[in-house]
Amino acid sequence: RKRTQRKDIDYGVMATIVEANTTIPVTKSQIFTTAVDNQPGVDIVVVQCNRPMTADNKMIGMFKLEGITPAPRGVPQIEVSFNIDVNGIVTVKAVDKATNKEQQITISNNGGISAEDIERMKAEAEQYKEEDKKKAEDAQFINQSESMALMVEKSLEDENLKDKITDEDKETVKPVLEKVKEAVSKRVIDDVK
Repeated sequence: RKRTQRKDIDYGVMATIVEANTTIPVTKSQIFTTAVDNQPGVDIVVVQCNRPMTADNKMIGMFKLEGITPAPRGVPQIEVSFNIDVNGIVTVKAVDKATNKEQQITISNNGGISAEDIERMKAEAEQYKEEDKKKAEDAQFINQSESMALMVEKSLEDENLKDKITDEDKETVKPVLEKVKEAVSKRVIDDVK
């Protein structure tokens, strides 16, 4: 699992790359991108468990891929690959497709979760299933709201659109935009809606 995050906001939503109970050896990868414009690096957080939010899982490794070429958010392509060998040793690699810069971590099975802890975590995942679903949906809503606010803000400043957006339109949109940006920074869902 992996997350891409800003330094000041932990988005906390995980992306599953290797499902529980997958037959090993296995190699799987997925493409991710940046969360903000000109983001110089991404944190790769490796967790073990079944819950959608970072804090509810056991972190088993973390590393940073740095040196990403400055670009608008969503443009960089970061490929994150998991390789699990027959001994349960996990190698996680992140590669910036534009620069071929890469970073990796190897995690031995020594620091894994005990069978008892796995059962406890499965029970917790089932117990908090609806709450976890709501948290993940809220985080996705906040992320989408932030993206929309940034897109509107860029449109208001776009020279190519200056003839199409009146000053009156700008004055109407700006207070709403500021309210959304403030709500997103505070992660207050009701203020965004």
